[in-house]
Amino acid sequence: MSERVDWTNAEVADRLDWTRQGVFAQEATDRLVNGAISYPAHWARFLVAKKAAFTVTVAPGEYYEQDVVYTLLTPTDMDLGALRPTVNGVVQWVALLIGGIEEVIEESRAIQTQEVETGVLVQRQTPKIIRRAVSIAPLAAKIFGQKPDVPAGACCIALVPMTTAGVEADAIEPYDGHRVVPLAEVAARLAILEERVDRLRRDTDSIATDVSAIGQRLDALPPPDLFQMFGRDIARQNRQAGVDPLAGNYVFDCGLVDDFWDFDHPESYARRDHGLRFPFAAVSDSQLRLSEPDNDKIVVTPGGSLLPAYEEVVRIETPVGSGRERVANVVHSVTTATKHYRSHERTTYGPVEMVCENSLHWNEAALRDREYGEVFKVAGQEYRIQGQSDIPWNATETAQRGHLGFDVQQVNKVRWTSSYTRYHTEEFGLNNAAYAQTFRSSQIFMATGIDLYLTAVDTGEEFTIALGKTRPDGSPATEAIIETGTVDGADLSLGWQTVSFEPALIEQHPVAWTLATPGNNEIAKSDDNAFSLGTSFKITDGVYAQGFATVDYSFRVRGARFHQARTFIDFGPYELQGGIAGIDLVYQGLLPSGTDRVWAIKPLGATEWIPFDDRPDSPLANLPASVRLGCWFVGTRDVQPCLQLDEGARVRCFRLANTMAFVSKEIDFGFATPRLSAVGHVDDFDPVRGTPSLAIILPNGTTVAPDTFTIEPDAERPRRSVVKATWEESIPAPIASCRLKVGGTKQSALDGWFWQDIGLNAF
Repeated sequence: MSERVDWTNAEVADRLDWTRQGVFAQEATDRLVNGAISYPAHWARFLVAKKAAFTVTVAPGEYYEQDVVYTLLTPTDMDLGALRPTVNGVVQWVALLIGGIEEVIEESRAIQTQEVETGVLVQRQTPKIIRRAVSIAPLAAKIFGQKPDVPAGACCIALVPMTTAGVEADAIEPYDGHRVVPLAEVAARLAILEERVDRLRRDTDSIATDVSAIGQRLDALPPPDLFQMFGRDIARQNRQAGVDPLAGNYVFDCGLVDDFWDFDHPESYARRDHGLRFPFAAVSDSQLRLSEPDNDKIVVTPGGSLLPAYEEVVRIETPVGSGRERVANVVHSVTTATKHYRSHERTTYGPVEMVCENSLHWNEAALRDREYGEVFKVAGQEYRIQGQSDIPWNATETAQRGHLGFDVQQVNKVRWTSSYTRYHTEEFGLNNAAYAQTFRSSQIFMATGIDLYLTAVDTGEEFTIALGKTRPDGSPATEAIIETGTVDGADLSLGWQTVSFEPALIEQHPVAWTLATPGNNEIAKSDDNAFSLGTSFKITDGVYAQGFATVDYSFRVRGARFHQARTFIDFGPYELQGGIAGIDLVYQGLLPSGTDRVWAIKPLGATEWIPFDDRPDSPLANLPASVRLGCWFVGTRDVQPCLQLDEGARVRCFRLANTMAFVSKEIDFGFATPRLSAVGHVDDFDPVRGTPSLAIILPNGTTVAPDTFTIEPDAERPRRSVVKATWEESIPAPIASCRLKVGGTKQSALDGWFWQDIGLNAF
C-alpha cells in the first residue's frame, strides 16, 4: 500500500479521512492485481452444478478484468428453461458469460439537519457500500449440437448442455480457456519443463561424447571389403559341403509353441502360456454372466452384445424424394440361398517390456532400424516397437555398441468369421439385383439400424439390409460385410421402416448399406444429388456396382446415444475351492479408439471395488474363495466399448502349483560330446521366494544335474535373471542326444515367476 491515513495527532476526523482508508486499500489492491496478475477477462473459483431440471447454481468466485477484481459472494441460481430445445434427441449448448458491475448499497444512518447546537438527528438512507459484483448472462448456441462461440473480450465460466429432459449434469464443462492459472500450478509446470530441458541437455552432452568416441575408433575397424570376403568364403564352403542353413549345435525355445516339449513324459508337470509356467493346482472355468440382467443401465442386444444403456437417435438423414425404385431381386420361381461370410479381427496389446537388442532371439530383429510403432515378428510372435527405453544404460558406450535397450509391446491378433444366409425367390423384378447407398459421417458413432422409406410393401418375403465397407473406388464392398439385419415380410409397413442390427462402429470413412429382398417392395429416392455425402448403386451380378451420381435413396441411419459416459457393470461372484490366486478373462468385443474397459474385483469380505491391475499389494493375497467381478465401460455419449456376452466369454479362476517340470523331446546333436551348457531367462523372479532348476536326461533315462549352476540378475530388468548351467564332468561318456529338463519351485500360490526362454549348447 503506497498511502495510508495518519491518526497520530489528536484531531477532529474529517469525512474525507474515513473515506480515504477504503480508497487507499482498494487502489493498492488494484495496482497489485494489474502488475502481478493482469488477466484481461478471466475467472477463478467458480463452480457450476445442476440444481433442478433446467436450473444451475453458480458457486462464489472472482472475475478478473485487468486491474479490477469483481466478486460473487453468494451462490446464484440461473434458470435456463427459456433456452431449452424443443426437439427430442438434440442438445442445446449454453455458455455462461460473466461481467463486472459496481453496486451502491444504501444503509440507514442518522443525519444532522441543522447546526450541531440547535439541530436534530433524523434517519435517512444514504450510500454506504460500493461493491464490485459479478453479473451472469446465458448465451445459447445458434445450432443444435454445437457449442456457442464466445465473443471476443467476453469471459465464459462454463458450457452447459441441455436436452428436452433438462440439464445434463455429468456433461457440464468448465471453460478452462478463461480460467486464472494459480502461481502454484504455473510453478509445477515450469518445474517439469526445467527438469526435461536439463535432461535433454545431459542427453545431448552424452550423445556428443559418444559420437566423438566412435569417430576416434572408426580407423580401427576392418575395411568393408574384408567382411564381404568373409561372407563370400563362408557361403561358398557351406554350399560345397551341403550344410543345412538351419543346422547347428544348439537348440532354443522361447516358450511360445509346444513343438519342443514332451508333455506326455512321466516327469512332465507344466503349462506353456507365453513362457514356461507353473501348472494349475486348481482351476474353474465359468461363463461370464451378469449379476443383474434387468439393470436399466445396460443393454444386451438379441445378438448378445453388451453395451451401456442408450437411446436410438437419427444420426444421418436424407430427404424423402419423389422418385420410386422397385427393389425385388428375382424374376423366376427359383429359390436361391447365398451364404456370405464376414470376418472379424481383435488386436490386443500386452504390457510394454524392455529387451536388449543383443539378447537371445532379439539380436535378429534389427531393432535400431525399426520405426516407432512398427510391428515385426520374433520367434513367430508379433511385437510393436515403442522406441528406445528411457534408462541411463542407453547413454553408455557399451549400449551404443549394440546393447541398446528398446521398449516393445506384444501384439496378439484373434480372427474369426461369422456367416448369414440371404434367400430370394425369382418371380418379378431384376434378377439377382441388390441396391446400395454409400454415406460417410463426420463423427464416430455406433450404428444400430437403417431406416428406408417404403412406398409399396410385399408382406410375403423378408427384407434384408447389410452394412459393409466400401472399395477404394467408392463402390460397396459386398465381400466386407460388418453387420446385417432382417425384417419379416409380415412386419413391413409403409413409410419409414427400421431394419435393426447389432451395434456397428461407424468411423470417419465411407460406409455402405446394401438391400436385398425377393419381395416386390418399393422405396423412395431423390434426384439432383439431394444427399452430397454418398452415392446410390445398383448391383446386378453380386460384384459389379453401377453408381448413379445424382440419385440417392431416402434413408436414415440410426445410432446409439448413450445415457452416460461411464457405466459400471457387475458380473457377479465366481468361486474356487481352496482360494483364488489369479483370474483370466476371455471375451470378444469392440474397443473403439478413445474408450476403455476397466476391470475390477471385490474379494469376499471387501467393501470396495479394486481395479484389476498389476499393483504389488494384490487383492487376492488372502486367497479368497469367492470374488465379484465388475467392469467400468468408459467412453463418450457417442461411442462406448462393446462386449460379446455369449458362450465364448469365459472367466477362469485358478491357483498355481508350487512345482513345475518341463521335459523336452529328444535332442539330436549330430555328434557325440561330453560337454553341454544351457542358458535361460526367468522373469518376474524373486530369488528369495523361488528356485529354478536345470537338468538333462540321458538316453538311458538317467537324470544328470549340472556341474555348475548360477543365477545372475539382469542388469536391465531387476525382475528378470539369467540362469546358466554346464555339464563337463558329470556326463559319464560322450552322448549324441539327450532331453532337457527345466523346472523350479516357489513358496506361495501368488508367486508366478516363469521361464521366458531356454537354450542348450553342445560342444
